[in-house]
Amino acid sequence: MGIEKDKLFDVIRQKLPKNVLFTEEIADVLDVSYDASYRRIKGRTALTFKEAVKLASHYKISLNELYDLPSDNSLL
Repeated sequence: MGIEKDKLFDVIRQKLPKNVLFTEEIADVLDVSYDASYRRIKGRTALTFKEAVKLASHYKISLNELYDLPSDNSLL
């Protein structure tokens, strides 16, 4: 997932209030531990497509943005 993962996390960061701890927020949404969330954010553990879709859906992010697809080819 590489670049798209980084883009996804960047977009999520922009949507969150400054007082929210990013790693904890991702852990809550994915229902994983803080450590597992940290590993996904840092790229030590791959973010699965299913997890990316779950995050995109939760934060109402179009996967088209991440893959630079026209909106008429909607993914989510």
